[in-house]
Amino acid sequence: NKIKDIYKNEDLVNYPNQNIYMIESLLDPWLNNKPEKEIKENLEEFLLGEFGDLRNPNEQQTWLHVKEDYKKIFRRWLAGAQIEFFVNIISDVAYMEQWQYRRKFWLSYYEENRIDDAYVILGRQSIEHMQSKEDDNIINYGKFTSGSRVARDQSVLLLKINDLIIADWSHNGACRIWEESAQNHPELYKNEYTRDELVENVSFEPINHISAANGVWQTRVARQIQNYTGIRVAPNKFMPQEHELV
Repeated sequence: NKIKDIYKNEDLVNYPNQNIYMIESLLDPWLNNKPEKEIKENLEEFLLGEFGDLRNPNEQQTWLHVKEDYKKIFRRWLAGAQIEFFVNIISDVAYMEQWQYRRKFWLSYYEENRIDDAYVILGRQSIEHMQSKEDDNIINYGKFTSGSRVARDQSVLLLKINDLIIADWSHNGACRIWEESAQNHPELYKNEYTRDELVENVSFEPINHISAANGVWQTRVARQIQNYTGIRVAPNKFMPQEHELV
């Protein structure tokens, strides 16, 4: 709070690299530590409000000269909000039984600081539902281009884990994975997407969401992530406990 107060006082701080210093000072304590939820949310709100969203090409000017380690931390924090936003919307329009397993799985990777970035592509049904709620806490999201041959109830959670890009389709859609080095892998933060760019040219066989209660699809996805990146999240972390199930 002291650093934020100084920043607000233009008479005390007025030099060219002020914004870079402020951003890096606020994020520096969390290079090797995890902030409490309230602290993280306050910092997210302040940094987004003062310096814009580093993921948005129209707002990232201030962030260009911030060291990559700090930008990586902030992207990771914002990824958690994207996942929660996605799962909350889809839980309302899909089968809750299905999505409580997806929520647990992807948030377990987030809680282990393994998700580097995330973005949401919403179908028409989810957009209509979101707009009907009149919720002020709306997060940036992508849409499907007109004529993309996507069912109105389908949406996609797009994730970056190390050098993998993962598209997890809602409802009965599969989980698809690309190597980041591969040509034609999906890019995060586009305004619009076609169906083809989110299903074609995958690096691995798509994984269907079968037998969630027994951890079948979760184990397959976790194994694929581990085999390629070396990142392992234990089953007791990504499978929900009985008291977490609805």
